[in-house]
Amino acid sequence: MRPAPDVSHTGLDRCPVCELELNTGSPVTVRLGTPRGEQTWTRCSGCRSFFALERYDPEQEAEHTRTRPWGMVESGIALNDEKSPMFEAVLRALSRFAQPGSMLLDVGCSYGGFLLRAQREGYRVRGMDIVPEAVEYVRRLGIPCDRAGSVGDLGIPENSLGIVTALDCNYYWPSQRKELHAIRYVLSPGALLAVRTVDTSWAIQIGLWLRRWFPKMGQRLCENAVYDHRVSIPAGTLLRVVEQEGFEIVYTSPRDAMPFRHNSLKVKTAYAIGHLVWRIAGYNLAPGFVFLARKRSA
Repeated sequence: MRPAPDVSHTGLDRCPVCELELNTGSPVTVRLGTPRGEQTWTRCSGCRSFFALERYDPEQEAEHTRTRPWGMVESGIALNDEKSPMFEAVLRALSRFAQPGSMLLDVGCSYGGFLLRAQREGYRVRGMDIVPEAVEYVRRLGIPCDRAGSVGDLGIPENSLGIVTALDCNYYWPSQRKELHAIRYVLSPGALLAVRTVDTSWAIQIGLWLRRWFPKMGQRLCENAVYDHRVSIPAGTLLRVVEQEGFEIVYTSPRDAMPFRHNSLKVKTAYAIGHLVWRIAGYNLAPGFVFLARKRSA
């Protein structure tokens, strides 16, 4: 049995998505005001992902998360209900490929909304998160939960899980490839990875274009698109990286990624258009995206 890979360090000399060296090509850079403060963002000349040029610090990331609605106790618990339509959509998709009774690990489980629903569907569940208050709350629900920043830190044996879910957390990972490698390590052959991600890379591109003629409008669009995330990955790029890391994509849906119980008409329209464009052209224009991937046998 080989040891679980080390995913604790990622330098900023490489793209956090495809690992291309940053001095390759001529990357676009832009200064943006974000909830994390003033940041420099760049675009990878290879995979076209956008990301912040700051080194990842696990404790700093945990402290930042504790200032966000999903990291605070009261608002985080409230989101368990508000995000229930998305949780239920993911569970419906999982039911097509995985039998109840499978062992499920939810990465970035927050205050356990998805874990509770998965448990009711018959899955055996376990969570992990970087916020200590969230971990303690999930434990009080009677669900095993660990404070960790990476699946590779959990010490889970190789080939031991049936499902790993990562709902609204991969855009904070310091390295997509290393975390996917760690997830693949703990999954059994044929087991599933389910991801709900945000894809606003197309909006950042539009914002950069607008900045040439309408600087304030373009700047505002870029800042709204990156929000407090660390990376913005085109859906097609993310799917390719997942396949390169030993997975087979078995299900994709922008529509299942609609985030809240009470979505505005603007958000509903964006997801409807995005879903249609994805089905017709294979290009994502929706703000979010859900996919399921099966671990290929070695």
